[in-house]
Amino acid sequence: GKGFLNEPMRYDVLDGKAQELVVSGLQPDTRYSVQVAALTRKGDGDRSPPVSIKTPGGVPNRPNVNLKILEREPTVTIELEWTRPSQTYGELLGYRLRYGVKDQPLKEEMLKGTSVSHHRINDLERGVEYEFRVAGENHIGFGQETIKYLATPEGPPSGPPTNISYHFQTPDVVSVTWTAPLREHRNGQITRYDVQFHKKADRTTIIDRNTTATK
Repeated sequence: GKGFLNEPMRYDVLDGKAQELVVSGLQPDTRYSVQVAALTRKGDGDRSPPVSIKTPGGVPNRPNVNLKILEREPTVTIELEWTRPSQTYGELLGYRLRYGVKDQPLKEEMLKGTSVSHHRINDLERGVEYEFRVAGENHIGFGQETIKYLATPEGPPSGPPTNISYHFQTPDVVSVTWTAPLREHRNGQITRYDVQFHKKADRTTIIDRNTTATK
């Protein structure tokens, strides 16, 4: 009809008993006019008087996010950079950053102000996969998150194996057991262990044992 901005979206409901239609893909913060007509085999009936609908405001769409590694030693420092969402559906208030080791609880930081477009994070663990999520915020709430993953570079373990214990299998055969260093001290995938034996009062007799087994 007159006064419409574009061609109407038409939906055929192929069930004569239907009294409901769910419509998706509407634009936020937009006014729509809805009319319904019934049909028989002979043709269209009258259209109902228009009902006006105004969709609620939308949240910002995803920003574009890039990751850069700035430092690798002694811990990892990265910088996140992002662009303003192309659709903000109202005034952009700032951003929410969530990050952490993948599959672990994420830390959350609120970055107020629309001029913020980058953020530095220090002291990341080495040799693990991190997850970063950035979303814009407007008066309705937080928008769609952009999700990025980063495997940080490996380094040598910064802590020793733990829970070391032993038992004698025979008087001259001892079994030594241990568990891996704590996760935050592994700094990567443990590939092997170095085990040293030496007599208590005589450090000249050192027996080296290299093992590739992770015990």
